[in-house]
Amino acid sequence: MAAIPKAQALVEEEAAEHRGVSIILEGRSFNGTAASALDLRAQDAEGVSVVIAQDLTVAAGNALFNGYAAVGTFLGIASKAAVSQNIGEGIQDFNIRDKATGYFTSVGLSSKLAVSTYATASLTTLDSKGYIFAETPI
Repeated sequence: MAAIPKAQALVEEEAAEHRGVSIILEGRSFNGTAASALDLRAQDAEGVSVVIAQDLTVAAGNALFNGYAAVGTFLGIASKAAVSQNIGEGIQDFNIRDKATGYFTSVGLSSKLAVSTYATASLTTLDSKGYIFAETPI
């Protein structure tokens, strides 16, 4: 991802001015296997994160959203978290599934594939490489 070094340069530029910033990038159209995915943790980019989570229902509803990643949903969850919390915690406050609206009742990656189609080992690999994605709803 060519955007990662540029985003990290901006993070460092802002830090030099005492303005802390984190950059969240959309991992649009993730199409690699977990094994061949870029290892984000090996990049020198501590201030940059990549989201590849997708609501498959939203993606199916409009061709423009086919390869989108749910950055806005990630930011919404992050805004609810206390500084000491990990938004990956399996607690109700961070449950993005909404049966009434149908949002995130079918979770996937920006590859347009359901998370449930990936082997646990592949999801573990993506997690260990630093990607942000949603788990199968509770």
